[in-house]
Amino acid sequence: MKKVLHIGTFLGALTAAPLFAAEHEPNPFVPLDQIVEGGAELSVVALRCAGLFHSVWDYAGEALLGVEASQQAKDNAALFLEAGTQLRMTETGGAQADVSQLAVAEAFAASTLYFRRYEKNVAAGSDAYSSDEVWAADLQICRNLAAQI
Repeated sequence: MKKVLHIGTFLGALTAAPLFAAEHEPNPFVPLDQIVEGGAELSVVALRCAGLFHSVWDYAGEALLGVEASQQAKDNAALFLEAGTQLRMTETGGAQADVSQLAVAEAFAASTLYFRRYEKNVAAGSDAYSSDEVWAADLQICRNLAAQI
């Protein structure tokens, strides 16, 4: 698969993306299995997975994840962003620049949803993500998808 964006481009785009204002909350969190069962395009699932891996890296950081796991999360985020962008271009016939910009925004929105979920988990006295059954199920879907792309 041809690389569309490099991890630096993805991370740079995510850090430049505007934060959501409280009155503009992103859509409520929907587990990935419901998105898949709802018949979502493969690009939607791939971009959601990009957001999942970015959110883990963004929430925990290299200090908590360690160098290897941090790099793996970054690489997975980039892999899924690239795949999601390519799939979206195929699905829509859109121009790469337009599709790439929208794909980054979609992945960032997913990352934000996961990040907020981690915050709620911690506030409730749980681990941010490793004890979250929905997160674990989403991760398994993403791992299965990674083996196919």
